[in-house]
Amino acid sequence: RVSNGLKTYDIADQDDNILGSFSFNPSDTGIVKRYNAAIEKFQTVFNEIKGMDNPDAVEVLEKLDEKAYELIDSIFNANIAKNFFSIMGPFSPLENGNFFIEDVIDAIGQAFEAETGERVKKVNRKIQKHTKKYHG
Repeated sequence: RVSNGLKTYDIADQDDNILGSFSFNPSDTGIVKRYNAAIEKFQTVFNEIKGMDNPDAVEVLEKLDEKAYELIDSIFNANIAKNFFSIMGPFSPLENGNFFIEDVIDAIGQAFEAETGERVKKVNRKIQKHTKKYHG
């Protein structure tokens, strides 16, 4: 056996029920850079949507969902988004007022910070700024 250095994190709900998991290698020097780049790209998606002529709500949600999967996968260089979003759609509203993806991104960032000792951008405020008009 060869150790690949992966650490696995469980995705749990507020009652500590395990909903899924994700793995990453803390020694991957590019993961925090990819995380920050994905957040910047995600903000661009919101700007594109703002520029759409009379965007249909379904069309907007489909585009956002597609980008959410792409960006989460780009962070890990793997098809990992399905582990998160099989639980619920990325833009499902939560009781705390956030969309599910906001909490996912925050949890990923916290795991990276804890494991790598490297600070990642604080993105929730930026994402909330762009998603504010979609919150119920």
